[in-house]
Amino acid sequence: MTCSKSRQSFSLSIAMQGAVALSCLAVLAAHAQKPVKFSDAIPELSKLRKDAFRTPDPKPGMRLLKPYSEANLSKILNERVETIEGVERLSFDSFADKILAGTSADLSAGIYMTTNNADIKKHILFPAYPKKYWPTVKEYLDLTALQCGARWSYDRNNQYVPDNQAFRQIADQYARFDFVPGVAAPTYTIVLPSGWFASAKDYGISYGSKDYTQALEIYELGALSPENAKDAAYVRGDFAKDVLALWSEGLKPLSEVKRVKVGAYDGYVFETIIDKRSGKVYYKQWLFVAGNKAYTAISRMPEGRKAAILPAAERALASFRLK
Repeated sequence: MTCSKSRQSFSLSIAMQGAVALSCLAVLAAHAQKPVKFSDAIPELSKLRKDAFRTPDPKPGMRLLKPYSEANLSKILNERVETIEGVERLSFDSFADKILAGTSADLSAGIYMTTNNADIKKHILFPAYPKKYWPTVKEYLDLTALQCGARWSYDRNNQYVPDNQAFRQIADQYARFDFVPGVAAPTYTIVLPSGWFASAKDYGISYGSKDYTQALEIYELGALSPENAKDAAYVRGDFAKDVLALWSEGLKPLSEVKRVKVGAYDGYVFETIIDKRSGKVYYKQWLFVAGNKAYTAISRMPEGRKAAILPAAERALASFRLK
């Protein structure tokens, strides 16, 4: 992955800290003996404002970064990253190193993604952007979080980077983004066949029956924000086909990749047979764009059970609707 100078993109609204304070007051109100007035929020808002810009204590072996203002952070999040096609299934740590090296050269800030969670560190990421689409920094952060079953944040009180030679040589400016466990709620609904149930995974949701729990898996690949009419046409057209090619690289299709409807949404489908020690496995994958988000769905099963399992999986997927 390399980066290019940022291009104009849709503006991204950053949540105001005051909203956090008001949400806290809403919780307090549930336990209060009397209604909470808006004026009661003033002390809490003042505290948040003070805490947001306090100078953190020094940390051994770490270099303190100057926090970005909301306006500058919004600019960084909206800068676009050029992607290189190819399947590189990297761990979070390896992917973060690659993002840091690429973004430091050409963007307003080097993007430093970090986590203290061992499971996130070793989680393997899958490609979701073809060469023709340049995602924003925010889209990359969102996608990484989705795949790791995590959420990311920019904490102005925790803007540290390792004080080592690598950081001093790459660039002077960085933005640190921390990832912690936190699975996002599904943005869609489906109608399950009788006897089927959902099983949450670190990434995505698996659907099936007691006999076969992984008849259908659905994964969200994040939001898309095409910056011009040409990019918008691509997202509505061949984007899903090109991403599907990344996921299925190296697999021999049973037939030509086809354009299909997934519920009310346009997408593409791929089928193959995978030889495993336990026998042949039938594999079918859909990739589609619904609203401004991309999704993939996978159905896999022993080849001999295809007739018993696949029709129900296809009916469930056909009921896919955005919330």
